[in-house]
Amino acid sequence: MSLSKAILALDCSTEFVDCSLLTPSLSVSTIREYGPASSGLAQAVERLLSEAQISFEQLDQILVGVGPGSFTGLRVALAYGQGLVAACQSELCGFSSYLAAAASDLCDNHSSTVGTSPRILVVLGRARREHLYIAGYLVEEVNSGPEISRLFVEEVIHIEQVAERLDSLLEQYGAKVSCEERRLIPISGEVFSECEHSGRGPLLSQDLLSEWTVTAPKSISRGLVYLTQIGSQDAVSPKNGAMEPLYVSEVLAKQRSWQ
Repeated sequence: MSLSKAILALDCSTEFVDCSLLTPSLSVSTIREYGPASSGLAQAVERLLSEAQISFEQLDQILVGVGPGSFTGLRVALAYGQGLVAACQSELCGFSSYLAAAASDLCDNHSSTVGTSPRILVVLGRARREHLYIAGYLVEEVNSGPEISRLFVEEVIHIEQVAERLDSLLEQYGAKVSCEERRLIPISGEVFSECEHSGRGPLLSQDLLSEWTVTAPKSISRGLVYLTQIGSQDAVSPKNGAMEPLYVSEVLAKQRSWQ
């Protein structure tokens, strides 16, 4: 992959302002800070560009995580990204924030996947009270590099259903995928505390969690950059000149198709 200009990636689907910059020299820098997108995103981007000595006019593409996640954060990131596109005459491209979180784990651990068994990535994030967003991905190594496919699309499920979903994946893939390659990726650090402090005791037993490798929350914007680097075909394009957030409900998730 070669670049004549830079690529900026933005995600505010969680409680973090998360932005990454891919320079023409293919170096990647990231800022991921806790705080509201409304007051922190523009400052983070300006600092990121300044440290890399990249001007706004050098931005060739703006990548935005479209969710699911924080309503306000998604709107702020999309509006800011669309403003940059208009000002810089660059291209706007969106990806699922959960797919990007999976890709971020992959770019951090790519060398360990080469020539090994497939990897299962389950991304979890807080939704409304006692509910989580969840999405599942299968990573397999092909001749051209890692290939990410969906096991199931983004859904909202009750926290009591998480263990059942993980158990079903173990039944289907447990014999094929080692524990090290079965990974739970929390979008934020509060995902498991939501399950543990639900008023009904821990909903994810230690026996179940011992079957998975639990990772630290990842930089979603870094995953957005990585998706472009591996040539992902799952990009979301603007409609009528505007990019829309990805909203997920228990009903709509079953009706949507990514084919």
